[in-house]
Amino acid sequence: MPPINKRTPALNAEEVLLKAEEMAFKAEEMALKAEEMAYKAERMALRAEEMATRAEEMTLRVLLLEIKLNNTKTND
Repeated sequence: MPPINKRTPALNAEEVLLKAEEMAFKAEEMALKAEEMAYKAERMALRAEEMATRAEEMTLRVLLLEIKLNNTKTND
């Protein structure tokens, strides 16, 4: 006697639907992770820009001090 197949088309369809939902959930998870990574990259870029601005400010301060020093020397 052949084995009885207890799998019905409805059960198979339900399994397929559950697998599709699982895949959709994983895709959403990956999208959120990508969004988080993009946010972190943007934050890093902003920090780098801030550091470049600070370095530029410091360079300008040094130049200003050099000008003041030169003016002091010429006034003596």
